[in-house]
Amino acid sequence: MVVGILFVIGLLGYNYLASDKVVERNEKSMSIVEREVEMPRLDLKHDKKDLYNEDMSIVGKWNAIALEMIAGTRLNPPEASRFLGILHIAIFEAVNSIEKKYEPYDTYLFVEDEVLYNEDVVIASAAKSVIDHFYPNFALLTAEEIAKMNAEDQNAQALGMASAAQIIARRSNDGSFGSAQYDIKDEAGMWQATPPYFESPLLPHWGSVETFIEKSSEFYVTPPSPITSKTYAKEFNEVKEIGEAHSNTRTEDQSEIAKFWADGKGTYTPPGHWNVIMHQVMNENQSLSLIEEARCFAILNIAMADAGIQTWKAKFDYEYWRPIDGIRKASRDNNVETQPSEKWFNYIETPNFPEYPSGHSAFSGAGSSVLADILGDDQSFETYSLGLPNVYRTFDSFEQAADEAGMSRIYGGIHFQKANTEGLRVGRKIGEYVVKNVMQEI
Repeated sequence: MVVGILFVIGLLGYNYLASDKVVERNEKSMSIVEREVEMPRLDLKHDKKDLYNEDMSIVGKWNAIALEMIAGTRLNPPEASRFLGILHIAIFEAVNSIEKKYEPYDTYLFVEDEVLYNEDVVIASAAKSVIDHFYPNFALLTAEEIAKMNAEDQNAQALGMASAAQIIARRSNDGSFGSAQYDIKDEAGMWQATPPYFESPLLPHWGSVETFIEKSSEFYVTPPSPITSKTYAKEFNEVKEIGEAHSNTRTEDQSEIAKFWADGKGTYTPPGHWNVIMHQVMNENQSLSLIEEARCFAILNIAMADAGIQTWKAKFDYEYWRPIDGIRKASRDNNVETQPSEKWFNYIETPNFPEYPSGHSAFSGAGSSVLADILGDDQSFETYSLGLPNVYRTFDSFEQAADEAGMSRIYGGIHFQKANTEGLRVGRKIGEYVVKNVMQEI
């Protein structure tokens, strides 16, 4: 039996097939193999929505375009973070090769002596080249964006394209296009496909993807709580009570938090949400130069991409069950402090991959650490959620926002508490390392 996973969406009258993978399920062994297939794609007229505006910096504009592509194609969080990492390394490396203010991510690109490069054109050319590589059918959009600039600086265009080619080549064999067989185990504590859709696991191979920074692979979570332990029982009873679909314990604000940070299919995704937060803080505080802004976006997305890789490695190392299975099947956990509830259902949709640790928490830990270091953690800001229109939330620091994002998964009934705390911890460790050791000022 072959199940094709096709996310078909319509923007301004166009349909777009956003996935190029199929998952084959062996019904007898319940093994799952993911493989690449060719699928037709159509050019898509892009809707920039509210994030993009003409007054933004050139870096911000291309980031906004990328985020809308992520939302419009329903890209998943790990792949979105890798895309954003590559995009912003290309942008940074190009402009930094002119200014040489920071150490390069890879190497300085060749620039002509005594030639004045239009940095806006350099950045736009780098961004267009990366986006066209990943989304060739968005070429009409990127060409229109370049055309607005009247970009005639051939040297600048060549530098931007060379920067994009360099990072694309470096990441071409990073393991992201691999495949993995996944065997579902019918054992207490082990992950299984969850209701209501019983989807196949997302990207079981992603933990073997090469991290952008080698050191990131050393940051890893501690094991999840044994299901027979008192600690597990405490986590179990917390999410059972507050994360249930019709919980009498969860407050209206907590319900809003769960939906606000859900960042599910068709949104900017959790790593994209932290890019939005940077946009909003930058709009209030225009203190960064163009090269500083390029570095901040690059560091932000490198850290989150590596947090995603390390999270997915742990998810498929531990294969921990989701609360919905843990609660419905509690009679199998040999824990006297847990009681089953066979009709229990979570408040927000359970993602289709193992529970431990929380990807949202890891992305938020990494993103908040980078922004706090570069912009200062005393930033007050308001942000919105693409998945919960017309709702805005205000924070006094990046750390506060990350903590709330992590807790949202317990309020939503899809994570146990340790998945949150360990995800935040490891994400912050990765973010702190990357911001202190990568692309440092000369």
